[in-house]
Amino acid sequence: MTDKLIVHYIYINKYDKYDTVIPDEVLQLTKLYVNYDNLEFKIHNYVSLYEEFKEYNAEYARLVSKINPLLPAYIADVGRIFVLWKYGGIYHDAHYYINNIPFLLKVKDTINKHGILFESHPLKRACAACRNTNMAALKNNPLLLKILHKQFENLQRIEQELIHDSSKRHKMWRETTMIFLKILLSESNLNNSEFTMKIVPNNEDFCFLWDIQELPKFYNKPNNEDHWCVLQTKICAMIL
Repeated sequence: MTDKLIVHYIYINKYDKYDTVIPDEVLQLTKLYVNYDNLEFKIHNYVSLYEEFKEYNAEYARLVSKINPLLPAYIADVGRIFVLWKYGGIYHDAHYYINNIPFLLKVKDTINKHGILFESHPLKRACAACRNTNMAALKNNPLLLKILHKQFENLQRIEQELIHDSSKRHKMWRETTMIFLKILLSESNLNNSEFTMKIVPNNEDFCFLWDIQELPKFYNKPNNEDHWCVLQTKICAMIL
């Protein structure tokens, strides 16, 4: 691995997915991030992700383009796997950053040893769980490619199901994010009723708590009425 480390953020305007303006709140994260010489920031939007998906696989790009922009979290769930596979580095949701050099060096050391790094959930009620909010990997990681292919298959299947029944609602979290968890974790360690996932034994070396700083979310309404978990019950995840 080279000394250069790429930090990825994704921002998609749910009301205009073709909007390429990066909000000040996202740009601020790059200024708050730990002052380390060998960092590069990539801020992705829908337009840039679509073009990169198209270069990789035009059919994949078309399927991603069918995801309802009112649910941009699903586009980002696929996008984060793709950009980490293509470039390597660190992915954060757009309100997190690292300001601790020793921890940043621990991230680099971990992905050099294991090729990948996930974050165990910080909430006590989910202390044995793993989430995709913050992730890191080396370029061309085979596990990420496996996740990417499975997400692609799921999008293909969802489209065909909606062609036959356009009223069908899909729990897209299971079709995108859950794939990352199902592949990383064993089926026997999934608690689908509570959406918690126990870490597979011996994975603790690359799935642990992150020393992360958090700013308030700015991309959902204060009462979270437009959060994906609310909206997905009201609208189709893919538009035909």
